[in-house]
Amino acid sequence: MELTGKAKTDFDLFIKNELYYLGKEHLADNFMNTLYVEFFDSKEIFIHVKRNCTGIKFNHWYCIITDVKGVHLNNFLKDESKEDDRNLILNCAIKKANEIYNLNYGRK
Repeated sequence: MELTGKAKTDFDLFIKNELYYLGKEHLADNFMNTLYVEFFDSKEIFIHVKRNCTGIKFNHWYCIITDVKGVHLNNFLKDESKEDDRNLILNCAIKKANEIYNLNYGRK
């Protein structure tokens, strides 16, 4: 998983300013996902990983992306965004948050 466009440029600045930075190539994918989520949080794009259950039976993971007011930027309830693996759905959500960020901030 890798950010693109303005999101990548601004993320690199964010990481250098906020954390001791050794280089992304040395960090585990799950740790990078945590940093990506923190970056998007700082830009008021919130990724919510949710479980869909029927009673106590787990069905799948899904994500909702919202702004600071709770407005859904992408409802992420399409069939292709439902996964049994939480990390896969998080990667899918980060890619979508990247697109949303680049659409909203890429022109500035």
